[in-house]
Amino acid sequence: MQVSTPKLSVIIPTYNVEDYVQEAVDSVLRQTAPVHEIIIVDDGSTDGSGRLVDRLYGDVPNVRILHTRNCGLGGARNNGVAVATGDFIYYLDSDDVLDPDFVRCFYDVHSRHPGIDLFCFSTFSFTGPAETAANSVEVRYNLGLEGPFPSGEDAFN
Repeated sequence: MQVSTPKLSVIIPTYNVEDYVQEAVDSVLRQTAPVHEIIIVDDGSTDGSGRLVDRLYGDVPNVRILHTRNCGLGGARNNGVAVATGDFIYYLDSDDVLDPDFVRCFYDVHSRHPGIDLFCFSTFSFTGPAETAANSVEVRYNLGLEGPFPSGEDAFN
């Protein structure tokens, strides 16, 4: 049975991150597998973040930009979810970057396990621009989980 590729919506809440948001959004646009949509939620920024994303991504077909009053990270994420049309949602913080193969890896896992509801992965922290390996300080967050699991309870028991 052929499994269709799910639609992935990436939601990027932004608030006063003019110095970082371009690197975050570009890391999604440079994925080796395409995302269905990128939703940038300008959460009432006062530093020019909203103008920057409008200028850089306002004409990109799969990017939607929402400008809202400031309601915090949770509110901004909820505003993004309200307009998302994907089958899966990924929240990317505006000062984070994705590995270029992240989305392809998700699609690969989904093709082998089409019934998944949740996709977990490891991450690492860095100080400075992502491409500057000398500034990297690896802090791996690995829950030691390898699935799939029939339920969330089974994953953490």
